[in-house]
Amino acid sequence: MRRTLMLAGALALLPRPAHAFVEVERGDLTLELRGNVRVNDTVGYLPKIAGLPSYDRDLNAVGSIFRLMLDAGWSETVALEAHVFQTFSASPQATLTGVADGFGAQEAGRTAALSWRWWNRGGTAAELAVDRLVLKAYLPKVRLAVGRQPVTFATTYFFTPNDFFQAFSAQAFFRLYKPGVDAARVDVELGELSELTVVGVLGYKDEDPNRRVEGPSWDASSVLARASTTLFDFEWSVMGGKAPFAWVVGGGAQGEVLDWLGVRVEGHVAIPQDDADRTRAELAVGLEHRFEISLHLRLEYFYNGSGRTDPAAYAAVYQDPVALNGTPYLGKHYVVLGASRELTALLTGDAFLLVNLTDRSFQAAVALAYSLLDEVDLAVVASVPVGKGLNARLLPVDPWVVVTPGSELGSYPIAVSAEVRAYF
Repeated sequence: MRRTLMLAGALALLPRPAHAFVEVERGDLTLELRGNVRVNDTVGYLPKIAGLPSYDRDLNAVGSIFRLMLDAGWSETVALEAHVFQTFSASPQATLTGVADGFGAQEAGRTAALSWRWWNRGGTAAELAVDRLVLKAYLPKVRLAVGRQPVTFATTYFFTPNDFFQAFSAQAFFRLYKPGVDAARVDVELGELSELTVVGVLGYKDEDPNRRVEGPSWDASSVLARASTTLFDFEWSVMGGKAPFAWVVGGGAQGEVLDWLGVRVEGHVAIPQDDADRTRAELAVGLEHRFEISLHLRLEYFYNGSGRTDPAAYAAVYQDPVALNGTPYLGKHYVVLGASRELTALLTGDAFLLVNLTDRSFQAAVALAYSLLDEVDLAVVASVPVGKGLNARLLPVDPWVVVTPGSELGSYPIAVSAEVRAYF
């Protein structure tokens, strides 16, 4: 059952399989090409900003992404994986995050030399980027991977404090493809159920408005090691090393209690490189169970040592480089309840209730995915936030207006999105 739990968690992060539209097999050489197209339209209603004169609160964001995927291999020892995507959006990139997540990636751990924003005008943008480009080698008891690749040490599902590289937000329903980072990775098999992983990830200096690459930065780079083994039907792991802007030590565990209740735990302590900054801890604890009626329930708690206890100080989180290692959360304590179920052979449903216990705001969301054809899905997502909204203070000088959140989740818009996804 422990293996079943671990496999179910891994499958939740995998993209839907599609038949390759190009397949080549000549001797030891294999090559496959696949594709994915997503078109998303989000409409919503922005929260009211107290103290600000009337403004347009309607939200309408349109985006699309075309992804081409290459998998090539030579014998059973060498493989190449490449993902290239082209995005088009009719609104700023930030409007496509949250419950409609997955439209591109932030710049952390990714050199801008592999992305080209060839259009950015009038509220519309288009970008061509390499999301993955990794060469892999499989040796006896050793696996090597060099290049742009997805990297994670996460164990929990919603909150993943041990995922320092392009982590999904807790609100993301559709985790189709985890963005890659520029990394070198070595996995060594220590025993039948034990493994050692060492990963180095390049970080980069801030780029100027012309997207000129200024080169790698040691402060923003990472070198992490993780060792894992299985004991008492649980997988245990310890990790440590240098993360972006901090030294970290932590670990995780996952397994099943009484062959019924799934348990996932992960966390770390971070010591910032800046001696003036404070040491902080992050911890996520999750419980889950999959019922025979195909209902999967998850409950997770998250302690965020980088968060603030006062909403008036939330803005400081975005100035904290250590807090920005993963997905930034603003409060100290969170809890989320998630549910997923196969409603019919063609229709699946997902829902979550996310609560910021610090400011007592919450967000509820529901997603339905319907299979239109063998390789075509239609997904609809609706989300409603509850909590104090935004506050504005007018100034006599530039920037003229300062906006602060009354709560974190109460500052989100009410939103409904529809997305068509096709695989080929």
